[in-house]
Amino acid sequence: MPKIILNLNPTDNTLEGLYTPGDDVLIMCDATDGDFAIGLPDAQSSEDTLFRFSKKDASLNVVQLLPKTGQKIMNEDSQELIGDGDLLILNSDGENWF
Repeated sequence: MPKIILNLNPTDNTLEGLYTPGDDVLIMCDATDGDFAIGLPDAQSSEDTLFRFSKKDASLNVVQLLPKTGQKIMNEDSQELIGDGDLLILNSDGENWF
């Protein structure tokens, strides 16, 4: 499983095209300049991909993780990274994110 490290922020917040299915992806989220959202890929086509999201700044800004319509993240409509060092590890069961 190849390891990929991505740096996302309010002006560069897309995962599309930056990894391939089956990768182990660490996403470092810098919300220093403001809140931002990251749209997750389709859980149905991401079963072998491990995503680790970490907030790497001490600001009060929030990084929101959003699944595709009809999908859930840990049985919720979204998840948030709020504090410096917050970490969320996600893998797909083929339908939703856990």
